Amino acid sequence: MIQHNKIGIKVLLGIWLDGRPGYEGKNAEQVATGIRLANQYKKIVLAVSVGNEILVSLVRPPTDGGESDRVRSAGEEGSEMPGHGG
Repeated sequence: MIQHNKIGIKVLLGIWLDGRPGYEGKNAEQVATGIRLANQYKKIVLAVSVGNEILVSLVRPPTDGGESDRVRSAGEEGSEMPGHGG
């Protein structure tokens, strides 16, 4: 909608992660979708936030699945993610 209507705004793309055991597959899907969307809308997505809800939530323990590292690596390995020279 932003791109189609040429609305002059940028967005922060949030990738939701669940720190509970058994959600690793769903987290991987979220990361993959976030990377795809950031690349698809690189002129609109200003930044990507990965798993910040886990850092501030008292309910969910932090995940140690390396999701932030995977998103960062996607940008460094030639992906054209916003904020990376790829």
